[in-house]
Amino acid sequence: MKIESLKVIQMLPEFHEGGVERHVLWLSSALAKQGHEVMVVSKGESLKGSSARG
Repeated sequence: MKIESLKVIQMLPEFHEGGVERHVLWLSSALAKQGHEVMVVSKGESLKGSSARG
C-alpha cells in the first residue's frame, strides 16, 4: 500500500536550543526521510549545528 506524500509545516515563535525545538527537528527529519515535504518556520534565532534535512 502506497502512502500519499504529506506537506507539513511546523511553526515555532523562536528557535532556541530546547526540548520543543529538538523534537521539531527530529520529527521533521523523520518525515522528510519518508518522502514528505517539511517546512519549519520561526521568527528567527537559529539552533546552531542542527538541520532538519535528513
